[in-house]
Amino acid sequence: MRTWLIVDKFEEVIKNSPPSTVAVIGATSKDPEVKVLSNNFPNLEIYYFGIDNPHEDLNFKYFDLNFPQDVDKSFSLVICSQVIEHIHNLEVGFRNITNLVDNTGGYLWINCPASNMSHGSPSYYSAGYSKELIEEHLIRNDHQVIEAGYFGSKRYNFMTPSLRHWATKREHSHPVLGYEVKPGSVLGIVNKYRKEILWRFISLLLSKKIRANLEYASEVYTFSRSVI
Repeated sequence: MRTWLIVDKFEEVIKNSPPSTVAVIGATSKDPEVKVLSNNFPNLEIYYFGIDNPHEDLNFKYFDLNFPQDVDKSFSLVICSQVIEHIHNLEVGFRNITNLVDNTGGYLWINCPASNMSHGSPSYYSAGYSKELIEEHLIRNDHQVIEAGYFGSKRYNFMTPSLRHWATKREHSHPVLGYEVKPGSVLGIVNKYRKEILWRFISLLLSKKIRANLEYASEVYTFSRSVI
C-alpha cells in the first residue's frame, strides 16, 4: 500500500515527463497512480499487465514477473508500484519490467516498501528493499536512475505494525483525533478503536516529521530512463 507521500511524489515527477503510452504492472484502474495519470492526461490510453484483472480493465494482458514474458509492445512510461515485494525471482522480474520500457528513452517508475508488515496480493516475499538494490537491478538492465529516495517518519513506522494498517494522511497528522471510521457495526467500530487507542496515544509521542533516509523509511522509489 503506497502512502500519500509516494503518490504526491509520483505526480510531481510525471508532470515533468508527460507520457504518450503507459503500462501499469500489477495494478488496476482504481490505483492512485492511474488516477493521477487520468487527472493530468485524460485522453491517455493505459495498458495493464498482471496475474489477475479484478476490475475487468480494458487492455489487460496476463504477465507473471517471476517467469520470462514475451513483450510485443513498449511504452513511454511503465509504472510498477507496490509489486516487487510480491515476486520471488528478482532477476527475471526486473528484466520483464524493463523490457516493457521503450528503449529509445522511456521512463520507469518503481516504488515498494522499505519496511513493511506482511500482506497479501497474492504472495508476500520481502519486508522491503533499499534503493541501492533497485538501482543495481536497473543498471544491469540498461537504465539510468534519474531520481531515487525514501519517505517515512518515526510515527508512520510505528503506526503501521501496531495498528496493522497504513495510516492515512489525516491519521498520521493526529493518530487519535484523526481516526477514520471504517465500514462495520457500531460495536465492531467501538471495539476496534478500544484496541487501538493505546497505540494511537503512543504514536502522538513520536515525530511526524517526514524523513528521506533509510532509517525511518516506510517506502522507497526510483525514477529511471532507458539508456539510448
